[in-house]
Amino acid sequence: MSIADVRQLLSHYLDLRVAVLTDQAQPKAVRELMDEGVLGVVPREIDPCLIVRAFEMVLLGGHYVPPGALALNPPLLADAQIRPFDEKNPPPRQTGKRPLSASAADHALRGAHGQHQQDDRAHARH
Repeated sequence: MSIADVRQLLSHYLDLRVAVLTDQAQPKAVRELMDEGVLGVVPREIDPCLIVRAFEMVLLGGHYVPPGALALNPPLLADAQIRPFDEKNPPPRQTGKRPLSASAADHALRGAHGQHQQDDRAHARH
């Protein structure tokens, strides 16, 4: 199916959800198809189960774009320096609240669940 075929198909069926199974998953080809209204570009070489899931996503109103088809990360500038991390130079840490420990999370879930049970019992008595 060519770009012209996609354009003609979508001009006649405006609400049609189109996904294309293709051997051409380079960024330029993917971009051209998406610009014409294709919701999914599925490379033929991926796992058959993933092909089915990609088509399902499109049928449900979503999009599928193969990994690597779109350049999401801008290229590094020529003079950019990559800082290696080690014991002396650890990566930056997020500040703020610390995540719950496993026991604290379990306690919070049990407390919330117990509260819902008490609420349900109180409503049942009334």
